[in-house]
Amino acid sequence: MHGTITASGIVDVGSGWYRVWISGTPDPTDTSIFCDFFLSDAEDADLSVGAPSYVGVGGKDAFVWGAQVELGSSPTSYIKTTTAAVTRAEDVATIDDVSFHNEPEGTYFTEFQVPNSSDYDVVVEIANGGTDRIIVAAKHSSSNAYGLIIIDGGVTLTNLSGGTVPNDTKTKVALGYKLNDVVVYADGVSVITDPGVTMPTVAGGKLYLGNNVAGSLDMTGHIARITYWPRRLANSILGARTSAFLAPPANDNGPMLAANDNEPFLMVVNE
Repeated sequence: MHGTITASGIVDVGSGWYRVWISGTPDPTDTSIFCDFFLSDAEDADLSVGAPSYVGVGGKDAFVWGAQVELGSSPTSYIKTTTAAVTRAEDVATIDDVSFHNEPEGTYFTEFQVPNSSDYDVVVEIANGGTDRIIVAAKHSSSNAYGLIIIDGGVTLTNLSGGTVPNDTKTKVALGYKLNDVVVYADGVSVITDPGVTMPTVAGGKLYLGNNVAGSLDMTGHIARITYWPRRLANSILGARTSAFLAPPANDNGPMLAANDNEPFLMVVNE
C-alpha cells in the first residue's frame, strides 16, 4: 500500500504487552491493502529496498497477536476473525438507573479524547426518551466545537456551541446546570453559557456514554472518567476542575482508559 500516514500510537496494556496502531490514507490507485510486521535494528528502515535486518537478542522474544485492519481514523476494540471479515456492533454503554441525577441542579465532569475527524460526537447524554434530554457533545454539528443541547418537553431550549475541541488530545469538560444558569467549561475556560433555560425531567430515563438516545451519534474516541455532583458547582471550581494542570479530585482517581475499547472507565457520583 502506498499513501500517507496520518496518526499512530502505542499503549502499554500491562504484563509486557503493548497495543500499537497506525492510521493513514491509501493511494487512490491501490486496489488492495496488506500489512507486514518487521523487527529492525535500524530506527528508520527503508522498506522500499527490502525487509529490514534484525540480529535480535538471545533470550528475548517478540509476540504479535490480534492484528487488525479496519476502516476509520482510530482503532476500535479487537474483533476476532479467522479466514473471513467479521463485523460487530459498535461499542456503546448506557446506565439504566439515573436516580442519582438531581433535576433542579447539578454538575457533570468528563475527561475524554476524540480523533481528528468531522464526526458529531456525543460524549454524554441523559434522557427520558426523545422529549427530555441534556446532551454534551464534541465537534458539535461537525464544527469542531463543544456543544450543549437541552430539550424540555420536546422543545429545544438550548442548542449552543463554543470553543475548539483539540484533536487526539485529552480534554476536560464540565457542565454546571440549574434553572436559568447553565455553563460549560472546557480545559479551564468557559465556552458555553445560557442564562435563561429550564431543566428537563429525565427521571426514569438513561445515561448514554459516547452515544445518544437515538443510537445515531456514536462517539469516535475514548472516555476516561465521568463525575457527577448533585449540585451546581461554582464557575471558579468548574474552571479549576477542568484545568489541565489540576490533579483529579481525591475520590476521582483513575488512569486514562479507553471506554470504547472494552476496558473499564471511572464514574463517580458525589454527595
